[in-house]
Amino acid sequence: MGTHANVFVEKEDGTLTGTYCHYDGYLTGVGDALKEISHKDFTKLVRKAQKKGGFRAIAGGVDLLEGGPPCILTSITDDMNCDVEYTYIKCLDEGVDVVIGGRRFRERDDYDGDVIVNPKSANTKKTKVKKKNKK
Repeated sequence: MGTHANVFVEKEDGTLTGTYCHYDGYLTGVGDALKEISHKDFTKLVRKAQKKGGFRAIAGGVDLLEGGPPCILTSITDDMNCDVEYTYIKCLDEGVDVVIGGRRFRERDDYDGDVIVNPKSANTKKTKVKKKNKK
């Protein structure tokens, strides 16, 4: 069983386009891997993955799902009933935002486990963020 994530790229008009990732969706998996991929390259990868149903993995090497229906996401609230634990956005400025508990943070420097550690960048006060119960 994998740690599921949705991954998006920010478009020039400010909208998002994205898809699903099945494995290694945690911060040190997909979160760190997206820092190493350029916005331009990741945009191309997302377009390919959308047609295949998403990514099998991004961390440790990009691998696409095979044989699934297309998976095109346009909102961070889309989850396609895949029990998504993390949502990532590769931004135009090459940064990576993570959405946890409905809040958007700049990379994981602003989020440590379950506590917001840099409230100014998250535009919120230091707050506990509820996590989903593991099954």
